[in-house]
Parts: sequence; C-alpha cells; structure tokens
Amino acid sequence: MNQDNLSMNTNALIRSVIETRRMEAAYDRIAAPRKPTKVITFMGAKGGVGTTTVALNTAAALAQHSQVILVEVRPTLGTLSLYFKAPARTLTIAHLLEMEPTAIKPTEAEMCLWSYESMPGLWLLFGPRTMEQCREIRPDKVKALLKALAKLADYVIVDIPSSLGETNRAVIEDSSQLVLVIERDAICVQSANLILLSIGAWKPPVQVTGAIIVNREALSTPIPIPKIEAELEVPTLAVISPASDLCNAAQNAGLPVVMYDPESLVAGTMATLAERLASAPGRLRSAGSHMRMADPLEPAKTSAKILVRASKHVPQAMVSQYLSKCRNHLPALKAALEGCEFEAARKFGHQMKGTGGAYGFEELTEVGALIERAATDQNINELWNQVADLETYLGHVEVTFDESPTSANP
Repeated sequence: MNQDNLSMNTNALIRSVIETRRMEAAYDRIAAPRKPTKVITFMGAKGGVGTTTVALNTAAALAQHSQVILVEVRPTLGTLSLYFKAPARTLTIAHLLEMEPTAIKPTEAEMCLWSYESMPGLWLLFGPRTMEQCREIRPDKVKALLKALAKLADYVIVDIPSSLGETNRAVIEDSSQLVLVIERDAICVQSANLILLSIGAWKPPVQVTGAIIVNREALSTPIPIPKIEAELEVPTLAVISPASDLCNAAQNAGLPVVMYDPESLVAGTMATLAERLASAPGRLRSAGSHMRMADPLEPAKTSAKILVRASKHVPQAMVSQYLSKCRNHLPALKAALEGCEFEAARKFGHQMKGTGGAYGFEELTEVGALIERAATDQNINELWNQVADLETYLGHVEVTFDESPTSANP
C-alpha cells in the first residue's frame, strides 16, 4: 500500500468515526425525554425589516438554557451562513429537500446542522448557499423537515420570507407561534394588515402570537406604537430600539447581539422577548376572530367624571396650574416613548410620583411610580399602558375645592 492510499484510507476512517459520533449524538437527543417542542416562526411584513436578525437573537437567547435549532426556510439564498462565515462544505436545507418526505428523518436532519463553539446550545440549518440550491420548496417536504427537527431540540426557530405561498402556509400551520416583524412606516403596517387578513381567512384561521416592532433607524414621522396595535389588532411583544452600529459590529464578530454585548438595550429586549415566547402557553390571539383593540392613547368613550377634592393647604390657582401642566406634558412624554427615551420617561414618572399627592391627586402619585418603574425596566409596553391610563385620568378628572382662607377667591 503506497502512502497516498494510506492517507486516503486514514481520512475515510476519520470521516466514518466523526459521522458515527454525530449519529450517536442525534440518537441521544431523539431519545432524551423533553417537553413538547415549540416551533416559533418569524415572518417579516415585508423584506428588509430585520426578521433574520430578530430570529437569530431570539434563538441565541433561548439557547442559553435550552437546545435550539434555527432554520432558514426560503427558496432563495440564505444569509446566516454568510453571517457566521461557515465553511463552504457545510450542508444546507437544500440537501434535505432533495429527499422525499418519508426519507427526511431526525438523523438525516441532524447531519445538516451546523454548530458554533461559542453557542453550544444552538444549531443552525442554513438556507441555500448557491443559485443551484435555490428552488421552490414543496409543502409536504417542509412539514416533514419541521417534524424531524422537532425531535432534536426544545425549540425550533423558523425564519421565513414575506410570502403567503403554500410553503409558508405549511410552515405557519405547523408552528406553535407566529410572530410578525414590522417597521413603523405606513407601507410596512399596511402589508402586515394584509397578511393578517389573509391568514385570518384560512380554514381554520391561524392564530398570531403578536408583532415585534423594529426601529432600524430613526424615522422622521414614525407611526405611534398604539396606532399600530389598533390597526393590526395584535399585541406588541417587543420594541427593538435603533442599534445599527451595534448590529454591524456583532455581525463582523460573527456573533448574535445577545452574545456580543449582552448588557446592551437591544440584547436585553431580545432576552425578554425570548422569555415571553418561552413562557407563553401557545398562540395568544386569533387572526380571524380577535376583537378590535381600543387605541390606548384615546380617552375612554365615557362621560363619567373623576371628582377629586383638592388639598385645602394649596391655593386653587396652583392646583389648576399643576393639573394643566400635567396635561401639557403628555405630548412630550409620548414623544419620549416613541424614541425609546427611557431616562426622560423615568424622570417624568419620578417627578409626578413626588408631587401628585401634595396637590391631592393620589392617583397621579401611583401612576407616576408605575411609569418610573417601567422606564427603569425599559418595559416599553408597560409604559404605553400607563401613559394610556394617565391620559384617560387627566381627561376626566375634575377638582372640587373646599372654601377656606387659602382657596377662596378674594
């Protein structure tokens, strides 16, 4: 046996050992007892809204405590293999989709997964890497693929393009949760609304977990978040603050943002989103039968008055001025929330907490404390809820005065 033949046999033996170990690991994961796998699908309302970035960071956050597979299901070129600079020999979803559905088993799927040593709980199934791999995906094949992947992990995170074709429908119908990723511009919101109307007409209608609002850049006239919620009639699961430089730096490092800078605002938001999706028992809202949500920034349609007796130790003029000041500050508070300016909101809440009771408005003290706490936690959804309550209160409160030397008119 010459040296070349010996080297070839040695390489073949090494590949055989590696393949055997990978298959044994797959069998171990298949046999391991676990709770039912959640399949969470992310779809953008239109292209270029950051869906893959959101899916990647959600998967990475979940992978810190669970086994997670992130898969790009798309007929066109994927982007995650470029993000992680995966070797050219890495297998992709195209290799599995060449098989018939009955042949797509967990062991075959496991052989195509790519792992990154910095993320031991996360595996990736890349989308097509060459034009030759790009082709339409049969719905029965993608259903078989999701079934196989579900036997290998606690969570399967699916990144799909903005489309309501038969393949995406197959993915959505086999998902535990569907999340829409949108931006705060009119075209994107209109597109999201059309998607919701379309899938709501399916039989049976598909339920939607909620929306993730991405602020990729500061817009001059962004649509207010409560207006988006009222238009789409689904809850907002998270609001992602602008962080283009951070995202670019993380990409250059080949890491998700939640690992590159775990202390950043974006990473914290992603971690909270992952926890919320993990703890949700299932889909939260039906796209075909949900009730319309009232705009939180609109006062309740009621003529009921909230009567408050002002402190007898404060002159009437000062009480009235204080109430007017609170009302006048509402637009600035909303603008702060629109720009995710949590420190400005925190200061507003702190000041109201300290002054409301002194003028006889105990409700303002309580709401101020809640606004301060939500801003400190950077909980944008709770902030909007509290601002809605505040506006309703300020729109209906009326003050009564005791006749006393400090409050009587001269």
